[in-house]
Amino acid sequence: MTVPHWPPKDWRAIIALVASIAGAAVLTGYSVWIVSLIAAVPVTAETAPLIIHALASSNYGLLGIIGAVLLSLGLAINRRSLKASAFGASFDASGGDDSAPLAAQAVADSAQDTADTIKGAQP
Repeated sequence: MTVPHWPPKDWRAIIALVASIAGAAVLTGYSVWIVSLIAAVPVTAETAPLIIHALASSNYGLLGIIGAVLLSLGLAINRRSLKASAFGASFDASGGDDSAPLAAQAVADSAQDTADTIKGAQP
């Protein structure tokens, strides 16, 4: 078995896709588990506020996890740049695929060559 020779951006995209599918399965399983735990508790006037608080806390946690996953997917797939400064100190980090501007320039050069060829062929 040979490993395909994909560019790094494609590898990051496929890993992000697999991780997002696995994450969705884990979050769904977690939600089912929480609901089954809460369904086992008899609802009375005393337990209702506790059940609502448990569901709210669980949902806030799920929203935080989903937000982190979406942020990490964006950082994994896209070109990224992070700049921050505070109290006189600064931080600058960037990364990602630099081949996109090169590819765009190659397409533009090819289009210009084609246009020049067409102009030269006209009488």
